[in-house]
Amino acid sequence: MRKVLLGGSALFAILVAVAPGGASAEMEVTAGGFAAFRAGIFDNEQANQSGRDFEQEAEIHINAKGVADSGLEYGAKVELLASTSDTAGADEAGIFLQGGWGRVELGDDDGASDQLAVLAPVVGIGQINGRYLDFVTAASRPSGNVKDTGGGIIKPLDTDDATKITYYTPRFEGFQAGISFAPEADDQSDGEEVQFFDNSGNQEDFVEMGLNYRGEFNDVSVRAGLTMDTADAKTGSGREDVFAWGLGARVGYQGFEIGGGYNDNGDSNKTPGTADDDESAWNVGARYQTGPWGVAVSYLAEDYQSAGGRGTDTSGGSYDAFVIGGNYEIADGLTAGADLAFFDRDKDTGADDDGYVLVIETKGRF
Repeated sequence: MRKVLLGGSALFAILVAVAPGGASAEMEVTAGGFAAFRAGIFDNEQANQSGRDFEQEAEIHINAKGVADSGLEYGAKVELLASTSDTAGADEAGIFLQGGWGRVELGDDDGASDQLAVLAPVVGIGQINGRYLDFVTAASRPSGNVKDTGGGIIKPLDTDDATKITYYTPRFEGFQAGISFAPEADDQSDGEEVQFFDNSGNQEDFVEMGLNYRGEFNDVSVRAGLTMDTADAKTGSGREDVFAWGLGARVGYQGFEIGGGYNDNGDSNKTPGTADDDESAWNVGARYQTGPWGVAVSYLAEDYQSAGGRGTDTSGGSYDAFVIGGNYEIADGLTAGADLAFFDRDKDTGADDDGYVLVIETKGRF
């Protein structure tokens, strides 16, 4: 309760301090989005696998921006899910306020930990942080965050798009810090959903923190990030508190970039009292971009100890994936790309799995 009151008081103070005296012009509204078609060819150790399928993904993005007489920049965004199978209306939605003092974001959006983290460089479909996992069976996928099990421990366990307040400092001498607060971080934490009961859900008072650095030294670019996430387990949840952290760095030179990261979730969100249930991961990669072309290769390795794992899968063991991919801009707003992934899920208890996925994507942005 104290964290909620402090978060609300801080938000009120910021709004009062930057309250505009009137807008100098009407808000500018823009619409955009994308539609993507993917073809997947895959093979694994599971029985009765089809080995191929198509998938489609589409979103509509609406953005509004304005500037007040006081110089305050403000706006709103809504990202609508537009695939024919989507049952939810929106992916992200929120309001922002920005000035010389920094930036505040209010709503359903990625938090400071997610936005300020640094990981292996990728292109196009995303390699280890991409969509090849759509063609891997759920039992063999790596760990994700509190709300979403895709992608692996690319970044520390976080709140995904739970409704939150986020503050980012201005970037000074290359450094920028941020902090996010979400009262709830489970299913009833988005949009108009309100969590009425303290004994419902897994974690509460979720805080994401991050520190990011960007620097340019002649032709050399440097990126680095340090993040930490904490949350309290709710009464009767049967889960551990959250304490997760990560760090990463990248260095670039004339179109080339190399880098990676390390993330440690500990026993966050696991069953209390379980021994050897920590999970950690590291990633590394390289990419080259020139003109309309981009190619990249990345590797991810996760360690679950003997009783760790994704969600209800506590079979321990490890997961690793090696992915190579490329992307080409055919025309303005039209791209084609491909990722070839090789993955291996070894379990201390239960059936192992390994295989490959080839994903070919055509995407149109508008």
